[in-house]
Amino acid sequence: MKLEILSLRDAIQYVPENKTYAIRICSERTVDHLHSLEMSDKWVGSNWYTFDDVWPGIPGGLEPQEVVFSGKKANKIITDFRENFSNIETLLVHCHFGRNRSPAVGIALNDIFDLGYNTNQLKKEFPEYREFVYNTMIETSKNMEVN
Repeated sequence: MKLEILSLRDAIQYVPENKTYAIRICSERTVDHLHSLEMSDKWVGSNWYTFDDVWPGIPGGLEPQEVVFSGKKANKIITDFRENFSNIETLLVHCHFGRNRSPAVGIALNDIFDLGYNTNQLKKEFPEYREFVYNTMIETSKNMEVN
């Protein structure tokens, strides 16, 4: 399976070449959800997930409106992806900048579902991936029947 980890800007310009599923990550404080993907009959589906680029113990603390990633959100992402897995040739994951949240989700799904990418190489390619999100996805998957 092809894995595309993109920014919002790149994602809204992306034209799928084959059956593609999109995981779209936004923040409570942005209007990212107002941006549509290019029209195409190649989209298998897409889902929005809302959480901020924050984690427990973040220096400076959390703002009251910030949404921390949770096992419940991880479970929803994994479940939604699993439901579409057999119909997908490409997985597109994006967040606003494509540096922290989307790489963490994409790399975790690569590990959970064995998408065929080298995890260490992905972590080098996206050195700012959010470890908290990645670890939460991995730990949540261990408590689920994934395959």
